[in-house]
Amino acid sequence: MSLLPFPNELMPMILEALDVLSLLRCMQVCKQFQSIIQESSALLYRVSLFSALMSDVKHCNWDLPSRLEAIRRHTDAWNNLQFSTRKKMPMEHSRVLEKGQWDLVGGILVQPRFRGGISCVQMPCSIKGIPERRWIVSTEFPISHFAIDLTQDLLVAIELHQG
Repeated sequence: MSLLPFPNELMPMILEALDVLSLLRCMQVCKQFQSIIQESSALLYRVSLFSALMSDVKHCNWDLPSRLEAIRRHTDAWNNLQFSTRKKMPMEHSRVLEKGQWDLVGGILVQPRFRGGISCVQMPCSIKGIPERRWIVSTEFPISHFAIDLTQDLLVAIELHQG
């Protein structure tokens, strides 16, 4: 018997109209709401994304149970600092380490190359199914400093003048 005035089949649809904070409040207020949310893959996915500080990827072809499992594995790995893959990434040259001339942006390790350009390594992630990839962006000059903004597809490089 339900304490709620709506059929059990309608409750997940009604709750889908709420934002995540409201869903979390509903879970705290009523065990029946908590049960409905935990039994709905779509609602649980939204709550899990929020709790893991992640956002939805629209072009992902995984089903919701697979996405939920990936979030759970990712969260467990970070909470316990136990990652499925460990790999040392060598730096291009000693100046990178000495002057801190590297950046990790969007899962990509970026370092200036000694004779110009930057070296990029996409960090692999077995949980997300992301393979390691490497590529080089060439410049006609040695880079002193650089900045990257992935949201704008932007690389700003400052030329290193010798002498």
